[in-house]
Amino acid sequence: MGNLISVRKFKDGRWQHQYWQNKQRFGIYTHEMIFDKKTKTLSGRGTDNVGDFTLSGHFDPSQGYIHMVQKYIRNSGDPRLNMGHICIYKLYWMDKNKSFEGEVFGIANGQKQSSGYFQMWHE
Repeated sequence: MGNLISVRKFKDGRWQHQYWQNKQRFGIYTHEMIFDKKTKTLSGRGTDNVGDFTLSGHFDPSQGYIHMVQKYIRNSGDPRLNMGHICIYKLYWMDKNKSFEGEVFGIANGQKQSSGYFQMWHE
């Protein structure tokens, strides 16, 4: 039964998110997500202060975990911020806040570097 309850946290549809980078908060933004319960994969898309992006990844309902890759679409949004880069998210369900939260890693010069904190919740 616990696993069934966990699966319900992975809802298709509109999600809201915000993030913190260099002690500054950005958001609230909206993105769309679809969770394939059979393959435990996710996909989605959205827009934030950087630009338009796609989402892909996988999730584990038994652990309340999401591993998500965000790929910014070059030439969208803010040209100073959007380099068509990738961000990697390692998120866990936080029952207290009713949201997935965790660390964000950016890929720069071929190196994965911690670049902030991320929170998302279903609308």
